Order: sequence, then structure tokens, then C-alpha cells
Amino acid sequence: MPELRVRPYPLEGEALQSYICRLAKVNTYTYQKLSEFYNDEAAPLRSYTVDDRVKIISLTQELCGKVDIKNLIDIWSYYESDKELFDFSRIKLCPCCFKLYKNSVNAKYWLKHIVTCEIHEKLLIDQCTTCLLYTSPSPRD
Repeated sequence: MPELRVRPYPLEGEALQSYICRLAKVNTYTYQKLSEFYNDEAAPLRSYTVDDRVKIISLTQELCGKVDIKNLIDIWSYYESDKELFDFSRIKLCPCCFKLYKNSVNAKYWLKHIVTCEIHEKLLIDQCTTCLLYTSPSPRD
């Protein structure tokens, strides 16, 4: 199991996927490395089956210890029932909110019809999310 010394608190409206990215980043793991761990120990992070989603949430709670993650929104759990409402192919975010809210992505940004930030009144971006979300300054192997 990866050692997670830093366990940030989930932010209001944050997506589970965003939280897992933040867990990797603040603990200096690459998202890819943590994703491989989830794949080996629970299920692929992009799996949409109910059983796999339960395993992923359970493992995340185990990794986070006393940090309560029950309010995180698991976007992939909506894949089978509401996939036409969500954009699963990319991550949209407001760069201002991303910076302001500690590199988190609000779950509502996965909705296809949301294209602007209601706070900053700016278009959401979907470019360079790899650089913004999945890298860390000194990745562990």
C-alpha cells in the first residue's frame, strides 16, 4: 500500500476522481502510479460497475483513515444510468477555481451542459489537464 502521509480533506462538491488526483499529487506520487495501485488492489478507476465503484470508494476510505470521504461525488457511478449527461472523455475545470480550491475539480464540471464557471464567469478549459492534475514535483515509484 502506498504511504500517504498527507490526507487532505475533501472539498464541497469535489469529485472522487479529483480527490484521488489530489491524494497522488500531495503525496508526490504520479497519478499513474496510484492508478496502478487501485487497479491491483480494488478496480480500475474508470470502471463503472457498481461492485468496482464500491471497492474504489472503500479503498480510498482505507487510504485516508479518519478523513471522511462520504460526500465526494463519484462521477463514474453515473456512467450506466446517465452517461448522456456527462462528459467522461475529458476533465473541464476553471483555472481560477482549480488554483483557489487546492487543485480540486468540482463534480458539476463533468456535466456536458456546464461550460462556464459561475463564480469567475470564465469558460472552463479542458486542455493540459494532464499537466494540471496528474503530475507531481518529484514522483515516487
